Amino acid sequence: MLKKQNTVLVFLLLACSIAISQSEELLIKNFGIEDGLSQRDVFKVQQDEQGFLWVATRRGLDRYDGHRFAHWYSGDEKSYLPASAKHDLLLGQDHKMWLARGDDLLLIDADKNKADTVQWPKKGSPGQHIGSLCQDSLGQVWAIRFSPKGPSNSLLRSNKKGRFESIAQLPGGQQGIAVTCSGGRVYAGAGENEIWVFDLAGEQVGQFEFPAPPSDKGYSRTVQLHAGKDGKVWALLDHGQLFYLPPGGTSFVQHPLTESSDERLHSSSLLVARNGDIWMGGLIVSHSDDGESPCNSIRPGVALLHYNASTKRTEDLSYYLKQALPYAEPPRQIFEDKTGLIWISTTFGLIQLIENNLFERYMADGNDCCRDGVCSMRGITEDGQGNIYFSYYSSIHVLTPGPGSLVPLFSKQISVPFGILCDRGSIWTGEGLRIRLNTLEVDTVVGGMAGAEGVVMKDKDGELWFGCRRKLARYNPMTAKTTSFKDINGQFGNADFKNITYLLQGEKGGFIWVATKEGGFFKIKKNGGVLQHYDTQSLYTMPHNRILALLENKGQLWIASAFGLAKLDIATDSMEVFTMKDGLPNNFINGLLPEGDSAIWASTDNGLSRLDLRSGEFTNFFVSDGLSKNEFNRISFYRAKDGRMYFGGINGVNAFYPNARYGGQRRKMNCRLLLTDFTKFDGSKRIHRNWGLNNKKPIELHYHDRMFTFHFALADYADPKTHLYSYMLEGHDKVWSEGSPINFARYFNMPAGKYTFRARASLGGGNWVEDELAVPIVIRQVFYKKAWFQMAALGLLTLLVFGIMRYRLHAARKHELVLETLVQQRTRELATEKTKSDKLLLNILPTEIAEELKQFGAAKARRHENVTVMFTDFKEFSIRSKNMQPEELVAEIDLCYRAFDEITGEFGLEKIKTIGDAYMCSGGLKDDDKRDAAVRVVKAALKIQGFLSRLAEERRQQGGSCFEARIGIGSGPVVAGIVGSKKFAYDIWGDTVNIADRLQSNGEVGKVNISKSTYQLVKDHFKFTYRGKIAAKHLEEVDMYFVEG
Repeated sequence: MLKKQNTVLVFLLLACSIAISQSEELLIKNFGIEDGLSQRDVFKVQQDEQGFLWVATRRGLDRYDGHRFAHWYSGDEKSYLPASAKHDLLLGQDHKMWLARGDDLLLIDADKNKADTVQWPKKGSPGQHIGSLCQDSLGQVWAIRFSPKGPSNSLLRSNKKGRFESIAQLPGGQQGIAVTCSGGRVYAGAGENEIWVFDLAGEQVGQFEFPAPPSDKGYSRTVQLHAGKDGKVWALLDHGQLFYLPPGGTSFVQHPLTESSDERLHSSSLLVARNGDIWMGGLIVSHSDDGESPCNSIRPGVALLHYNASTKRTEDLSYYLKQALPYAEPPRQIFEDKTGLIWISTTFGLIQLIENNLFERYMADGNDCCRDGVCSMRGITEDGQGNIYFSYYSSIHVLTPGPGSLVPLFSKQISVPFGILCDRGSIWTGEGLRIRLNTLEVDTVVGGMAGAEGVVMKDKDGELWFGCRRKLARYNPMTAKTTSFKDINGQFGNADFKNITYLLQGEKGGFIWVATKEGGFFKIKKNGGVLQHYDTQSLYTMPHNRILALLENKGQLWIASAFGLAKLDIATDSMEVFTMKDGLPNNFINGLLPEGDSAIWASTDNGLSRLDLRSGEFTNFFVSDGLSKNEFNRISFYRAKDGRMYFGGINGVNAFYPNARYGGQRRKMNCRLLLTDFTKFDGSKRIHRNWGLNNKKPIELHYHDRMFTFHFALADYADPKTHLYSYMLEGHDKVWSEGSPINFARYFNMPAGKYTFRARASLGGGNWVEDELAVPIVIRQVFYKKAWFQMAALGLLTLLVFGIMRYRLHAARKHELVLETLVQQRTRELATEKTKSDKLLLNILPTEIAEELKQFGAAKARRHENVTVMFTDFKEFSIRSKNMQPEELVAEIDLCYRAFDEITGEFGLEKIKTIGDAYMCSGGLKDDDKRDAAVRVVKAALKIQGFLSRLAEERRQQGGSCFEARIGIGSGPVVAGIVGSKKFAYDIWGDTVNIADRLQSNGEVGKVNISKSTYQLVKDHFKFTYRGKIAAKHLEEVDMYFVEG
C-alpha cells in the first residue's frame, strides 16, 4: 500500500507540473448537433480508405468530410438503416462496414447505400449486447456477445456464408470484454485478469494472466486490446495499467506509462499512434481520503494522458478534455486519423485535438489596455537589453527576456503609437513622437504627422527617417535637426500617391527604399532625388501599386504587395511574382522577415507563410497550428537579435524561433481529395447522391439534365476553413479556376460530349496536394443530334425521296398497269364480244364464209358439187300450235331445235336455217368426202327421228303430246352465199335443195326419205325401202328411198 501511495504522490507532482507548463498546447473542438452531428452521444469513429470519417452515434451513422456531416440513420428515407444507436463500428477489408447495436449487427455497403442484418446463432435471453468487433487476415469478423443471463460472454466468428457461429464461452460476467485480431491470432479478454488466445480456426492456443491483488483480480481487468502496425498487441487494464506483447513474445511487458498511473484512474480508451505516442483516456474517481489539490488535472473527473515516445515523458492533458465536456464521462474511444489528428468519442460529442505548440502567443486573449479588449498590433521593436515592445491602438506592452513577463509600458492609454523603433533609450513612432524609456515622457520631434499611420526607420548613418502621408523627413538625434526630403528631379512630388507605408535602408549604394499605398515604391538617394520609381506602369510585371513592406536580401528586393509577393532583381529590374496559385495562403502580404539565406517569412491576411528559397515551396500556418488569428497587420513584424521572430495581427503577437520543425510540409501532402456529393437537376426534379461516387466510374448525364453540381472536400480535418480548391471541366474550361474556399462546382446547360471534371486542393493556400479528382463525365446527346440519328434521318430522307420517286414511278406504272388492265379488260371484253359475235356469226354462217366476211366485209357465192341437204318439218304444226300457249310452243320448238343443233354439230353438219317448223342443214359444204358427208347427214337424220320418238314416248307416258317430223334428204350441187346488206343470212340454192324439200313433204312421220343420188352415196351403209318416184319442180321424176336403219 505504501508503494501505491508513493506512486500516487509521484503522479500528483508530475500532473501538477504538467498542468502548469502545458497551458495552451492544444486546440480542442467539440463537434455536436449544432455542427451537423446527428446525435452528440458518440460511440466510435473510423476512417475509410478514401479519407471519410465515419461516426457511430446513438441516432445512427454519420459521415464527415470536413465541411458537413452526412447522415445514415433510421428514419432517413434516402439513407435508411434498420436500427438507430450504433455501439460499435468496424471498417472491413472489403470496403464494407459492420455496425453493432444491442443484439443486432448490420453489414453496410456504403457504395451501394445498402444495409443488411447479419444472422446470429440462436439467441438467448433478452438484453444481449454485441460489440468488440475485429477482422482477421482471412476476412473473418470476430465479436463478443454479452448475455445478461448468467451473465456470460460468447466469442463469435463469421463463417464463409456470412453467418456467425459461437466459438467459445469466455469466463467473466462483465459487459464490454475486449477483443482484437493480430498476426493470425485472436486475443480476447477473459475472466477478471486474463486474455485467451485463439487461432483463426477457433481453437484456443494460449492464455495470459496479469498480476492483480488476490482479493480483487478485477483490478487488472482488460479494458481495451489494440493491434499495432508493428505486430505488437497492446492491453489496457483498469487503473491505467498498460502492457504490450512483442511480436513472437511469450509474455506481456509493462509499459512505462503504467508507472505514472493512479489507482483512482479507471481506464476506458487507448490509442497507440503511428509515431509511437500513446494516448490513454479514463475517469478519475474520488476517494474518501482525497484532499483538496491545487492541480485541476488530477481532481475527480475525466482524464487524458499522452505519452511522448520521442521524449519518453507523460503529459497530463485532462484539463483540455474537461473544458470540452460538461460532465465527467469517460472517453469511449481515442482515434488517430491519417493526418495525425486525434479524435475522442464521448457521451457529449466528438472531440478533436490539435497540437498547436508551434507558436507562443502574446496578448491573444485580449487585454484591458486594448481597444474593446482586442489587441490589434501596430508595431514591434527591441531595445538594447533585449526587451521587446508591442504597440497597439492605445498603448505599448513590453516583454522582458528571461522570465518572459509581459507588462504595460504605461499605466494609462496614449495616442495611437503606429510604427515604432527603439534607439538611443527612446521609442520613436511613425507619428513623429519620441517616448523616453527612462521617464516615459512623450514629445514631438517631427511635426505634421499626428493622427496618421506613419512609419519610422534608422539609416546606416544613425539618422531617423519618418514617413507619414506624403511627407518624408529625416531627423538627426545628435543635432535634433529635421530635414524634409526634396527630390531634385521632381518625380517624388509629382507621383500619384497619398500615403507612405514602409521605409527600408538599402544594403548597398546608400540608397533608401520608400513604399507607398497607392503609387508603388521608390529608390532614392539620401541627399539627392529619386533614382527610380517602380509602379505598374513603369514595370508591367509589378503585381500591384499598394506596397506594404520591403526586404532586401543578397541583391534581391522582396516586395509585399496587395496582390502577391514579388522578387525584384535589383541589377536587372526583372521581377518574379508569387501568388496563391504558387502556394501562398493569401495574396495580401503584410510583412516580410528573412530566415537567413534559406527562407522568407510572409504574414498575410490569411495565415503565415514560409517560402523555402531552395525548393520554392510554401509552408503555411494557421490558427490550427497555434496562431492567435489568421489575419496579420502591416509594420507589425520584427526579427529580434536572438533570432526570434514576431508577427503581430488583429489578435496579439505570435512568436517563434525558426528551425527545422517549421520547414517543409508539416502534414504530409498525401491526404485524399474526396468527391462527397453529386447533384443534378433534369428540369423537373433534383437528384442528389452522396454514395457510390468514385473516380473510376463515369457519371452519365442526359441532355435534359440542365444543371449538375460536384461537392468535394480535402480529407485533412485540422482546419478545413483554410482549404482552397480549384477545379476545371476538361473539354469545357480552358484553365483552372482561382483557388477558393468554395468546395463545389456547378455547371449549367452543358453540350453533349465526354468531359473530365478535375479538382485539386491545398492546405490553406500551400502547394496543391498530390491527390486530384478526375471524374469522367458523359453527357448523352439528344437523340436528334446524334450521328446515328442524323445518318438515319439522312438515310430516311434519302429513302423518302427515293420512295417518293419510286412511288411516282410505281403510281405511273400502276396507272399504266391499270390502263393495260383496262385495255386488256376491254380487249377481253372485245374478244369476248368478238367471240360472241364470231360464235353468233358462225351460228349463222359457215366458218369459211364468216372468215371471208370478217376479212373482206363481203363474201362471194360458191358452188358446191357434192352437198347433201336435209329438210325436217313437224307434222300438223299449225293445228298443234293453235292448241298451245305461245310460251309453251316456243319452249317445245326450242327443245327440239336445240337437240337438232347438238346432233348436227355431233356429225359435223352445217345448219343452214329454220323457217317456222322447218329445219334445214347440209353436209359437204366444206368440200370434204361426198360419201362421208352423205353418211353423216343420214345418220343425223336417223338420230333426230330417234330423239323425237323418245320424246313422244315420254310425252305419252306423261299424258301429253309432242311434235313428229318428216325428214327429206337429197344430194347434188348447190350454190351457197350471203344475200342482203342487213341481217346477213347464209343460204343455199339449187335443185338439190328443192328435191330435199320435196322428199320431206312426201315422206312419212318418223321416217327418213332420201333421193336416188343420196342412195347411191350411202347404200353401202344402211338398209333401204324403195318407195317409187316423185315429180320435182322443173325436173324429171326422182326415185325415193326410206332409210330403215
